[in-house]
Amino acid sequence: MWALLVQGDGRLAGAPPVDAEEQEQPHHVDEVPVPGGGLDLRGNDAGDGPAVFVILGLGAIVMMLVFWVEFRFEPPWWVHVVIWAPLTVGLAVWLLRLLKALLIAQQYTHRSTALDG
Repeated sequence: MWALLVQGDGRLAGAPPVDAEEQEQPHHVDEVPVPGGGLDLRGNDAGDGPAVFVILGLGAIVMMLVFWVEFRFEPPWWVHVVIWAPLTVGLAVWLLRLLKALLIAQQYTHRSTALDG
């Protein structure tokens, strides 16, 4: 799994897994990406696992930071809204994309889908 994170080929951006022959082709900025990279992703299902980890993990971290900022600097309530609302939404969307992509990549790697037949 760490190999997925170390490689800088777009996996942290939530890019779909690609076949070996697709990796050899150069990717240019002017290319229009195909959703799913041409893969049959109908049988892949990440479920609610990533959402639970994002809600609980990110919620705990953000709340610890909120309390630290509140007790350390005592800002007005609107400063909390300006800081924490966009940060929480942005991180939640990014983490959901990342974790769902990682789970689907694992399903693709191990060929564990409902359509394997």
